[in-house]
Amino acid sequence: MSPHTNIYMRARLRFWLFLILMLVLLIFMEYYQLNQGGIGYFYKRYFASEYIPSSSRFPSPQWSLKDTEGKTYSSENLKGQVVLINFWATWSTKSLDEFPALIDLQEKFKNNDVTILGVSIDQIDNEKLANFKEKSLLPYPNLVSDTDMIEKFGVFDSLPMTFLIDQNGNIVRFYKGKISSAELSRVIEDLLTPTSP
Repeated sequence: MSPHTNIYMRARLRFWLFLILMLVLLIFMEYYQLNQGGIGYFYKRYFASEYIPSSSRFPSPQWSLKDTEGKTYSSENLKGQVVLINFWATWSTKSLDEFPALIDLQEKFKNNDVTILGVSIDQIDNEKLANFKEKSLLPYPNLVSDTDMIEKFGVFDSLPMTFLIDQNGNIVRFYKGKISSAELSRVIEDLLTPTSP
């Protein structure tokens, strides 16, 4: 074997070892996130961006927060309802642009078993959030998120971020960026439609 061939083989071996190491690291990170009750990155990236059949849905992380009026909302006490959780921030113009779509959905489904929640990731107190909610004419409850909920839902890279959860507490859809009220209406109506036994 020539020296050049030997150098090439060693470089190729290092390359494959690096790829294997990175794959092991990604699998470990995914497992750790899921094991902590959160949502794994690859689940969000490759599965939840599409409608998920009921047999393949993934449980929502467990959480509990209070809204601007002091009422407690949690993953446990919302079981039996379709839940839309919209993560947003006052400094995110895309989040503010999304308010009309969320207001439309609240108006359309306010008499159904549907709960729409805004979850602010701003580091602001309850009074400031209540004032912002009132000024923005938001008719649905808004909660101040904590670090635990942000980590479990993986809200790091962009806003707004929206999760649609079925009556059993499983995630149906995940939306990164601005949502379509028409599309979400169709999915929610489908979830509200009784299925045959």
